[in-house]
Amino acid sequence: MNYILLVGAALNFFAAIKLISESFSSVRSDAGPEDYLFLKIFVAGVAIAFASLYLYLFNYPQFIVPFLAFGASTKSWAFAVSVYLVSTKRIGTRLFIELGLSNGVVAGMFWFLIYQNA
Repeated sequence: MNYILLVGAALNFFAAIKLISESFSSVRSDAGPEDYLFLKIFVAGVAIAFASLYLYLFNYPQFIVPFLAFGASTKSWAFAVSVYLVSTKRIGTRLFIELGLSNGVVAGMFWFLIYQNA
C-alpha cells in the first residue's frame, strides 16, 4: 500500500515540470504581473520538495503518519480550491482534472494510508 506514496510523488513531479515548463516557455512580457511568474516557479519548487518527501517516506515508512498528514491536508486543500474555481467557472475542466481532481484522489489515498498506519 505504500506505493500510494509513489503516486503522490509522481503527481507532484508532474505538476512541477508542468509549472516550470509553462513558466519559461509561454510567458509573454505582457502576460501578467511578475509576481505570478515568481509564484508559479516557487510552487513548482514546493511540488518537488513534496515529491522528494514522499520518496523518502516510501523508503522509511515508519515516519508516514506525521509527515503524510501535512501532505494529505495540502492535497485536500488543492482539491477544495479547484472545486470552488471550476464551479465558479474561473478554471476549465481540463485544469480541474489535471490539478484538482488528481490531487483529490491522491488526498483520499493519503488519508487512507494514514488511517492504515495510525
